[in-house]
Amino acid sequence: KGTGERYFLAWIDRKKLTTESFPFEIGDEVIKFDSKPIKEVISELKSEIGSNVAQTDESLAQLYLTYRSGKRVMTPKKGPVTLTFKKNGESKEFDHQLVWNHTKELINYDVVTNNKNNKTFSRFKSRFNMSSPIAKALTNRKAKNPWDLGARRSFLPELGTKIWESNKDNHYDAYIYLSEEKKLVGYLRIPTYDASEEEVAKFAKIIEKMEKTTDVLVIDQLNNPGGSVFYMYSLLSMLTDTALHTAREHMAITQEDVKEAAEDLPKLEKIKTVEQAQKYMEVETMDGWPVDLTFIAFLKGYYQFILEEWNAGRFLTTPWYIWGVDKINPHPEVRYTKPILLLINEMDFSGGDFFPAILQDNKRVTVMGTRTAGAGGYVLEMSIPNRLGLAGWSLTGSLAKRVNDQPIENLGVTPDVEYNLTADDFQGEFEGFLKEIKKNIKKISK
Repeated sequence: KGTGERYFLAWIDRKKLTTESFPFEIGDEVIKFDSKPIKEVISELKSEIGSNVAQTDESLAQLYLTYRSGKRVMTPKKGPVTLTFKKNGESKEFDHQLVWNHTKELINYDVVTNNKNNKTFSRFKSRFNMSSPIAKALTNRKAKNPWDLGARRSFLPELGTKIWESNKDNHYDAYIYLSEEKKLVGYLRIPTYDASEEEVAKFAKIIEKMEKTTDVLVIDQLNNPGGSVFYMYSLLSMLTDTALHTAREHMAITQEDVKEAAEDLPKLEKIKTVEQAQKYMEVETMDGWPVDLTFIAFLKGYYQFILEEWNAGRFLTTPWYIWGVDKINPHPEVRYTKPILLLINEMDFSGGDFFPAILQDNKRVTVMGTRTAGAGGYVLEMSIPNRLGLAGWSLTGSLAKRVNDQPIENLGVTPDVEYNLTADDFQGEFEGFLKEIKKNIKKISK
């Protein structure tokens, strides 16, 4: 990880690299990679990734520095590689050789990857290089590396001495500590929005405790790859005591969407009870979001909208709400009503864009960090039988607009309080970042 000018070791897997075999530490500076200046290698990787928010491309390139995936249409590496390091606080440079852990393809498709002039392949590569699929491919919920997308614990050090914390097997890393100002501060890590009603129930218990105990809450969604809309809505419903306006979306529709709407709308009209609604949907909740008559009413409105848009000749709809949900009502039992500081960064994708956007648009939180990735809509995944080594591709299915009509795509969410990690942060256990977080906790908890 680095600042764009200088790069540092941010995590070392000591099960693979012992101190004896790799005598370097977190915070040591990387000067060269594969005998090239590190900045030059990062720039080359950025050109392969595509065009996202500039800071997102920079962070993705840093992730891909030691992880080259053929699945992401990159050239996998093998054999030895020489790195040059400068130990923290020292000026002397040290060369150290490592070897790529290379896994060979089981099914040969070199006819494509080795043909640099294959125009069809190049067109696919550039056209379907989407932010959200990249995040999905890099997500690792069980990661021990705190920089991985979706990791349970982030790289953020503890904010204070804990007086309570969640169990280690809980989906959420959460704790409470007493600040220097004698305020009880809650911390809650949301690693991903790809979870289910079981995790929603755990979230509810934590929020219930935070509401009873704390004066302010810090939500950490750093490096969040996104996930389910309704799971995200379920969490949002517990962070407010007033209805939250959601984002609208321009949606790409096809005959298949219209067929579904035309066939399902008459069935929905017959639903008169919650039991009938749940039988129709075959679930009691959509990732924690209750399936009830309100849900059915939203769905009917959505299907009517799809039919009207198609009949009006629009294949990209006017802005409307996903499945018709225009507002998120407060949870009937669990609500956090105190101030919230929400931490974001450039590696927050899709749901990681929408979550802060909704809370910021409704003036519910103070957002701190760096601008999110700007993956502003849902994604359609497609595949066709082929011999090109092409497993599938992704297309943008929608483009979202915030309450003020500003798009999320390629813009992301701009924080209320901007903070970019510095070289001192990487080499000094994030002392500057922690100081700024505590400064803003104090500010919003007055």
